[in-house]
Amino acid sequence: MRISDNAYFLTLLSLLFLFSCQEPSVYDDFESIQIIRDKWGVPHIVAPTDEEVAYGLAWAQCEDDFNTIQEQMLALKGALGSVKGKEGIVADFAIKFMGVTEQAKARYKSELSPN
Repeated sequence: MRISDNAYFLTLLSLLFLFSCQEPSVYDDFESIQIIRDKWGVPHIVAPTDEEVAYGLAWAQCEDDFNTIQEQMLALKGALGSVKGKEGIVADFAIKFMGVTEQAKARYKSELSPN
């Protein structure tokens, strides 16, 4: 992986982590979301609202590579060592050292708007 790929994944995972901290939505109308894949397998999400498009994008990413997403979520929560052993402890230490969880909790309500 190139450095820019790592930065992209870290940013994506940070956003996923932040959004996973919020209360569950009462949204349950998933029939309005369409994930249409072209002949190369690229997902195109069609939905009436941005929230539904974001949900469809997350769903398509999970269909494509759920194991990587799950592993990266464990890393951001500082729990990768429980799955990967010694290899994961390095990532757990880095997350704890940087204070990612504390920063996300402290800044969540002030820096993210509901709209």
